[in-house]
Amino acid sequence: MDGLFKTLTVVTVALLLAIASASPSVAMPADDVAVVQSGDPSDGFDVQLFDLAAVRRLFQALARQRSAMTDGEQVAAWADFSLMTEAITGEPAEGLPVFDIVETAVRSGVGLRVRAARGVTSRDGAASLLLAV
Repeated sequence: MDGLFKTLTVVTVALLLAIASASPSVAMPADDVAVVQSGDPSDGFDVQLFDLAAVRRLFQALARQRSAMTDGEQVAAWADFSLMTEAITGEPAEGLPVFDIVETAVRSGVGLRVRAARGVTSRDGAASLLLAV
């Protein structure tokens, strides 16, 4: 039952992030300066995966509970993590390595770089708030 609740929570967060990223942006105050990047707006960029607070928080929870999970629960938890990563970065999580490789990268301090679309910081902030609830 606990695993089902976590899955529903992650799916809810992912849906809310998808809705939030599709909504028009909030108007900027007059004293703010817009940062404009040259190139195609659909172009992504690389970010460190664990610089994203919500991704880091979800992965740490998964790592703590992993030893008590069955194989099926581990697969479901990794699917939740992949879905959350995809929702936050705005890019497909197809190239995300398996749990052991990610865990080794975290422990060694190497980190992992993933592609992200514009608005990743906003989506990460919203996901962090939703995960805290």
